[in-house]
Amino acid sequence: MIILSSTTDTVRVKLGTNPILEAVCYASFRDTNTSNVTAGRNVTLTDATTPVTLVTSPASATQRVVDYISIYNRDSSTITVTVELSDNGTLYTLCVIAIESDEKIEYQEGEGFRVLDRTGAVRVSDGFGSPALGSVDFVVKNSDQTTLLTTFTDINNLFFPVTAGKFYWFRFVIPYTSNSTANGSRYAINGPASPAVLYYYMDVTATTSSKYVQRGITTYDGTVNSSSSAATNGNIGIVEGVILPSASGTVIARFASRLAAGNSITQKAGAFVKYIEL
Repeated sequence: MIILSSTTDTVRVKLGTNPILEAVCYASFRDTNTSNVTAGRNVTLTDATTPVTLVTSPASATQRVVDYISIYNRDSSTITVTVELSDNGTLYTLCVIAIESDEKIEYQEGEGFRVLDRTGAVRVSDGFGSPALGSVDFVVKNSDQTTLLTTFTDINNLFFPVTAGKFYWFRFVIPYTSNSTANGSRYAINGPASPAVLYYYMDVTATTSSKYVQRGITTYDGTVNSSSSAATNGNIGIVEGVILPSASGTVIARFASRLAAGNSITQKAGAFVKYIEL
């Protein structure tokens, strides 16, 4: 339950980047005092990284109970949304959630925050926003995705949020198929600019009885070579490491095909990332 109990309390929304199309925000609430209950609502757009007030302060001697919040990403790129409570200028983060295009964040009184994907289903994850210190969080990809490109492409919905100045361990586990045993793959990550610390490795299936590994990777998109082969089915790609970001944002898995000219690699539903704030 979110309750605004003073004339200086507000709920604010801001983004981590500057999208082309701002997110659409809606809130409904109830004002209660000793004699009345009055319903209210507000609709606004985000203003990129500048906070906007979604729920304004109640009148004196009134409590404002927030029943519902919706924040819809109509931009073509992923956005990171921060919802915060301002208590007379002191800010308290309620959630930090990265959402893809056509996804939305919902808050419902009694249920808390959740993410709905573009089909309207609850996005599969055991936690949204930054995980509690030492807790293990998962995000699961629920649809296939194919690339024909030899340059890196984001793996949609396979990302996790990070906060500047905090260490994270991560492990992406990605089942995939290849159109040909001669067509290998490669994996990397991308994230907020100029991380203070970044170390990770890539481990992928090369044949049904062998694998291809690159270690000592310290930059985004830092995997230079692809595996020279793959099984057509039953492959697994693993990207594991640690990161200390210098800016808040999202860390996302990336993939590429070894061969062009009609060859393809398909990431399968069920790929997931497990991550921990250390």
